[in-house]
Amino acid sequence: MEQPTRTTALEQTTGLLILGIIVIVVIIFWVIKPQMNKLKEANARVKAKTVELSQKQEMLSNMNSLATEIKTKANLVNKLDIVLPYSSPGASGLVLELNNMAKATGVSIKSLTPTANESSANYEEPAQELNISTYAFTVDVVGKYSGIKNLFKQMENNLRPITVKNISIASSEDGDDPTLTITIAAETYYAM
Repeated sequence: MEQPTRTTALEQTTGLLILGIIVIVVIIFWVIKPQMNKLKEANARVKAKTVELSQKQEMLSNMNSLATEIKTKANLVNKLDIVLPYSSPGASGLVLELNNMAKATGVSIKSLTPTANESSANYEEPAQELNISTYAFTVDVVGKYSGIKNLFKQMENNLRPITVKNISIASSEDGDDPTLTITIAAETYYAM
């Protein structure tokens, strides 16, 4: 009689083992598999956000580079305003520049007088029109030859273009280095 009990116990153990495997498989499919799918979806979202973050970091880096470039180019923009003032001739700036040049070269400016504009140039750029106008003026300068020569060099090398149209020279007899009086008819430019 013991034989049937052993077989029955073995059958019962095997049955329980099979039932346990079935329960584990059911748990895997109904509990663990949905969690695995959620983890896969979360991983995909993390990868997408990582790519998005990388793109935004690159954009931020580009913006920082652009900001740095703008700061370094600010000096050029300021120079452009000196070279070609906008909407007005910038007469006060011109007077200041000429006065600084005169001081640096040892000559003195006796007068600076605006004259009638003779011309206005129009240059066209794609999809935008840039009007460049002239500001004509006459300046009377008194000084020694070397100072006046240096004044002309400074006018030539100045950021703001000055076109000399006419020069009149008069001198006073002061020995070997006479004092010269020069009248310069010139023009400069501004944007409108």
